[in-house]
Amino acid sequence: MKLSYSTEDVERWRDKRHRRTPKLAVTNERQALAFINRVGFCLASKADDLEVPNLWEAVSGEHSLNGNGKGRRGYYLSYAWEIQSILPNHGSVYYGKIIKRRPSIVSREFLPYFYALSERTGERDEHAAAFAGGKLSVAAKAIMDTLMKSAPMTAKEMRDALAGKENSNLQGLEKGLEELQRKMYICRIIGEDHQFGAAWAPVIKCFGVEVRKAHKISADAARLKLLEKYFENQLMSSVDAIHRVFAWPKKVIYQVLGRLIGKGIVTSTISLDGKKGKCYCLIC
Repeated sequence: MKLSYSTEDVERWRDKRHRRTPKLAVTNERQALAFINRVGFCLASKADDLEVPNLWEAVSGEHSLNGNGKGRRGYYLSYAWEIQSILPNHGSVYYGKIIKRRPSIVSREFLPYFYALSERTGERDEHAAAFAGGKLSVAAKAIMDTLMKSAPMTAKEMRDALAGKENSNLQGLEKGLEELQRKMYICRIIGEDHQFGAAWAPVIKCFGVEVRKAHKISADAARLKLLEKYFENQLMSSVDAIHRVFAWPKKVIYQVLGRLIGKGIVTSTISLDGKKGKCYCLIC
C-alpha cells in the first residue's frame, strides 16, 4: 500500500480517470456514455470549487483552459450547445442540477443512490403533498401538474401550457425548474436533435426502475457507495472538499469515512508532498 503521494501523482490519476488528456478525450456520444458510466457521476461543465469529473474537460482533453477561455480543442467548445451534442440520448443517463445546484450527469447505476438521499417517495401525487406541506413553491407545483399530464415538454411548451392558468407564475418558471431538479422531481431529456431537443420530464416517468431500486437502499448505504466512487475518481480528498460536493453534514462525512477505513477502502495514514495532513486516500 502506497503511503506517500505528490501533487503530480494525484493529478496524473485524475487526468486518467477524468479523461483530461488529448489521447483520452471524448469525441462522440458513445465515448461520453462510457465516461459517465465509468465515473458514475460528473458535472456537465467545469467548476473550480468542486473536485469531481466533468464532461467539459473530458471533451477538451486537458485539465484547464488557457487565458483566452479555449484549450487545445477549444474550437469544439466555442458554444455551450456544442458540448450537448455528444450528451447521451434520452434514457441513457440522468441530467439535472443535483450536485451543488450545477448541471450534473449521473449514470443509471448510480442514480438510485442519489435518489435514495433525495427523500422522494416516488408516488405520483408526491409533489401535491409537498406543496400542501409548504415544501414546494407555487411555480414548481404548477410545472409538476403539467408534466405529470404531458411529458416530456420543452420550457417553451410549459410556458405556453401555463400561460392560460389562473395564478400561474410565469416569472418563476426558471426558478421552479431549478427547484424541481435540485429536489429530484424532474430531469432534463436530451432528444435526437440535441441543440433544440432538450425537454423536461418527471423522474418517476423516465427512471421508474431506478426509483424502485432506491426504495431498497438506506441513506447510509447510499453515502457509502457514492463516497467510494468519489475516491475512485479523485484518489485523495479532504472532509471540506467532500462537503462542498455532497453537502452532507461533516459529522456524517466522518462516519462514512470511518466505515470506508474499516472496510479497507480508504486510509488516513498518508502524506502529500512529504507533509502529513487531514487527507484521506483510496487504498490501491
